[in-house]
Amino acid sequence: MAAERAAQITTVPPSVTNIDSKLTRKGLAHLATSPRTMTPTHKLAETAVGVREAAKCIGRALVKLEAPQTVMIVAKAFDPKIIKFTRQLACHLIDTPRTSCNLQGLTVYIDSKFRTHTAFNYEKLVSTHPHYVEKLMFWDSELCATHAEHIDFVITLGGDGTVIYTSWLFQHAQVPPVVSFDLGSLGFLTNFNIADIRKILQRVIGCRGEGVRINMRMRLSCTVWTHDYKSRKDRTTGSSLHLNHKTTFSEDDSKRKSIDGIKFGLLGDSFHMPSSIPMPPRVGDEDRHPGDIGNLLDEISSQLDAHADPDLDEESSAKPKRTTSLQFLADTKSTGDRGHKPVPVETFQILNDLVVDRGPSAYMSQLELFVDDKHLTTVQADGLVLSTPTGSTAYSLSAGGSLVHPEVPSVLVTPICPHTLSFRPMLLPDTTEIRIQVPADSRNSAWCSFDGRHRIELKKGDFVTVNMSRWPMPTICDADQGVDWFESLKRCLHWNERTRQIAFGSATAADKKLERVGRALDKQRVLEKKEIEGVNHTNGVSETIVEDELVVESTEQQTDGLSMKSDSVSHRSSTKERVQRRLSDSGSESGSPFSLLSDECNCKGRIHADHSPVAAGRA
Repeated sequence: MAAERAAQITTVPPSVTNIDSKLTRKGLAHLATSPRTMTPTHKLAETAVGVREAAKCIGRALVKLEAPQTVMIVAKAFDPKIIKFTRQLACHLIDTPRTSCNLQGLTVYIDSKFRTHTAFNYEKLVSTHPHYVEKLMFWDSELCATHAEHIDFVITLGGDGTVIYTSWLFQHAQVPPVVSFDLGSLGFLTNFNIADIRKILQRVIGCRGEGVRINMRMRLSCTVWTHDYKSRKDRTTGSSLHLNHKTTFSEDDSKRKSIDGIKFGLLGDSFHMPSSIPMPPRVGDEDRHPGDIGNLLDEISSQLDAHADPDLDEESSAKPKRTTSLQFLADTKSTGDRGHKPVPVETFQILNDLVVDRGPSAYMSQLELFVDDKHLTTVQADGLVLSTPTGSTAYSLSAGGSLVHPEVPSVLVTPICPHTLSFRPMLLPDTTEIRIQVPADSRNSAWCSFDGRHRIELKKGDFVTVNMSRWPMPTICDADQGVDWFESLKRCLHWNERTRQIAFGSATAADKKLERVGRALDKQRVLEKKEIEGVNHTNGVSETIVEDELVVESTEQQTDGLSMKSDSVSHRSSTKERVQRRLSDSGSESGSPFSLLSDECNCKGRIHADHSPVAAGRA
């Protein structure tokens, strides 16, 4: 009965099934006839897929230089051998026509420092080949900054530093494609062997083949922001900031400056407070309540501000308020230090990394890290490294950073010796804007360097902003981006090199070596066993002879000395007879060992005879 009731309950009437099927067919027909609009999230997903596919196509695209006319050679300026090779390469590129393309030789741009170098010998080269005057040009930093479009591609002769220097030359322009040949020590960014230079140049400029793949290496744009000190009345006396490649001041920084009775000095100099400012209380001072220390600090701060900045607002000086470093940093980007607007000093396009460290100071760096104008964390370490995927194998790697593939558009943030156990390196997307700022309450300033060049001091309140550059650096690949990168890891850094674990029961070269060593051990063991048996047999006979001699000597000591002297010769003969008789009784074979033993006994007898009193008397 229970089973029948359960079947009645679970059975669906045929009419209900027919109604559901009709509704389903009607709904499907409605969806097929009426188009449905895409939702915003669907559109975003489709756009993201399209962007990824476009990036994949860019990375796999074959690029062919269409009839290049000019080439720029960047080589080590301090190596005479490379300078001499640069001269030979320039002559080859000028005089060698590209017959497959029906084109003449290239116009070559050489470093201007080579013009007067003895290894290059430009004067003799021009006198011997007069047509080189129009084909052999010289480049400098100004040409790269203003007329970068005149260069079709670049050849580097050196190591990784030469490639980074090439990127540094093109600061505000697109870098031409770079063909890098390995003549350095590491060669992580130099993919080509100098021995294959003719074959590689035919691929690049010889109009042969399908083309080459180019790695668009991401660069970072770093802008240094400081405060406009010219607007302050206390610094108008000849103080000027030169916005050149070196940030210098016209006044001598070693001289102390006096402002309304307050003398300031550089790091390590003394600081003199006026007598009108009350001194802080001593420990155990009962006249002052501990709760008044904060008011005392406010009073000192207001008086210092009043002396250092005469234009301080009276209302703000009447009611001074202490502000923390984060409150100060919240308004620094818009207002600057003490209400002055920060101004950009310089902008650099870097290929490797930006390093912000403590410089010569012995104190730990204190930096505020912002991402998209939001405070991320306070860095308390020796410094901070912001690197590109290309720079992930440089300083960032030494500081414990990760290895980043060059096709991953990201910024790697790596602390240098952080004073915490939880500050780990992290990757940020390339679309973010990063800001590193020195807080107002920092004990010291910070120093920043760009690709290991051009160190600039960041004073309190100064900061540097970092975002992705609009000018990447294209480098010619040997195979493609991925293969070249992994090969560089193995070749230069010996990445994950280890002897492979042997499987159980597999025959390897070690097994044959093991067999050879085992046979050698067995052979040596047999030889040593034979030697030991022969030595033991000889030692047994020798011990018997020595025992007999000891008995004879003890007997001789008991007898009278005179009789021993007279019978010494007969004693030696009888001893020899006894030894021979014992050897014959032992059943041993007669041979060379026994004759040797007999000779040894004769020698010993002669020795005893020589030391006897009779022999001494004869002497």
